[in-house]
Formats: sequence, structure tokens, C-alpha cells
Amino acid sequence: MSVIAQQATSIREREMRREGWLLIGAFAAGLLIIVIQSVFYAELDAQLVARATELGHRPPLEEYSRIQAQFAGNVLFEVLGQLLLGLPPFALLALAVARIRQSLQGVAAQHLSSVAWWCALGALAAWIVQLYLDLSIKFGPGHWWPLGSLFDLLYSPFAYVTAFLGLGAGISSALALRKQGITPRMSWAALIVAALLVVANAAVAIATGFADGLPPLVPLIPALILGLGLMRARQA
Repeated sequence: MSVIAQQATSIREREMRREGWLLIGAFAAGLLIIVIQSVFYAELDAQLVARATELGHRPPLEEYSRIQAQFAGNVLFEVLGQLLLGLPPFALLALAVARIRQSLQGVAAQHLSSVAWWCALGALAAWIVQLYLDLSIKFGPGHWWPLGSLFDLLYSPFAYVTAFLGLGAGISSALALRKQGITPRMSWAALIVAALLVVANAAVAIATGFADGLPPLVPLIPALILGLGLMRARQA
């Protein structure tokens, strides 16, 4: 291999590692949300679960909003928290997919990576809507934001869209990387995990009459697998 070819390969491998770090960062950001929710909002979750158990279903929206308001902080603090902690998982996922799209060559790989990009962008948009809906009812029934009254109607569909499009981004990215011979084993593993999660999400949605589904952060699991693969990837 010529010196120029070796340099080009080295540059591509460094780019892949950067994209791998972005995918790992997306997973870490999602994990941070779960940890914060478990540590700082355990009492809120316990109260909501207790009330749901008592009623046999989730509390009515006004009561749900009233319970949320008991644990809500300042409006500015809550908005900044959503921006700083809520946005990064799917923003990093979309950025990683965009960089993968720029790095790949070949018609088939480019087409698949374009599908992945639009899926990631759609997942990010749906996730932002979810973050807004969470805030819209967080401060009590008398302080709902626009669309807050439609929380019950909108939240679950956007959660499904976030999960399905995020998994679609993972599946398309894995297929695109396999087309280029990049980290084929980890791409295959990510593809299988993402496909199983799609089936599981659909099964849960159907079983609950579309009242519930897998957490919208599940696409970050195949993203982590791809990220780990890209960290040690070699161009075929």
C-alpha cells in the first residue's frame, strides 16, 4: 500500500473512531437521564406508581399534572435541564449518523446512510416533542402550556415514533457499514438487537392497545454496539 493510501486509511479510521465516540456518548447521555430519574425523582415515581396501583390505571391528567408540580422546580431550571440533559442522546445519535453518512462511499451505502440520517432526524424531532409535552404539564393544571391538554393523546404516539425511527436509524447505519465492510460483526450484532427491539416494541404496543411501549431510549442500545465496533474498526 502506498504512503498516500496508508494516510487516507488512517484518516478514515480516525473518523470512524470519532463517530464511535459520538454513538457511545449518545448511549451515555441516555443512561445519565435514567440515573438522574432513578436517584432524584424516585419519590415522584413511587407516588405515581402507588396512585396508578390504587386506581388500576394511570392517574387522570389533571391529577398526574398536580403530582408532577409537587416536585417541579423553577420554570427556567426545568427548561434548561431538558435542554442540557434531555436533548443530547438523540442529538448525538443524529450527529453520529450524519458523520457516518459523510464517510461512506458507494451507492448502496450512501442510500442506506441517507435513510439512517432521516430516521435519526425524525427520532430527534419526535423526542423534542416528548420533552416539550413533559414540560407542558409539569407545573400544575392551572399552568399548562399549549398542547398540554393533549398530553394523553400525543405522548404515546410520539414515544412510538421516537423508538421506531431511532431503531430504523440503527438498522440502516448497521447495513450501510456492512456494505462497506466496516466492523461487520458488531454491525451484524447491532442489526439483530435493533430488529428484535422493533419487534418487541410492536408487540408491547399491540398487547396494550397502543397504551404503552418500550422506553423511547431503547435505540441507544444498538447505537452503543455500533459505537464500540467503530472504535476498533478497520476499512475492508
